[in-house]
Amino acid sequence: MPETPDCLLSTASRRLQLLTPANQFCQGKGEGEGEKDVRVGDEMTTPFRESAETPEVTCMVEDEGGGVVWSGHKDGKIRCWRMEMDQRRRRENRVRECLLWQAHWGPVLSMVMTSYGDLWSGSENGNIKIWPWEAIAKSLSLKAEERHMASLIVERSYVDLKNRLP
Repeated sequence: MPETPDCLLSTASRRLQLLTPANQFCQGKGEGEGEKDVRVGDEMTTPFRESAETPEVTCMVEDEGGGVVWSGHKDGKIRCWRMEMDQRRRRENRVRECLLWQAHWGPVLSMVMTSYGDLWSGSENGNIKIWPWEAIAKSLSLKAEERHMASLIVERSYVDLKNRLP
């Protein structure tokens, strides 16, 4: 995993923004890294890159060990974002979606990563699900041509705590 500089991941509207505060006082370097590409109102902002448009983000959690960020969404899906800090790819987005699955029927309201690498998520209707590290790691390690199976692997691997109650 390449070293990543200090950065801040935030949400704005329906996009995730990766802000790199190291150059926060550079004028005219919003989205696009060039003066002609700067949107009106972004002239004095911290340099940032945006993800593709997504449904509204309701929660986020960082997995520092895996070098990814997880986001929970209003549509019940969980997305995994890889933070790419390769300086040779300055014109590309640095926040790339690498995994997506339908986690809950309602909005995902909370998430936490355990020290074992498991992802726990909670939804509006009170369901708490555990997504095992083994399934997540396997899905993230698949080659591009096998990616279509990644979400199925994770979707079928969860542990529903509600069903475990006596």
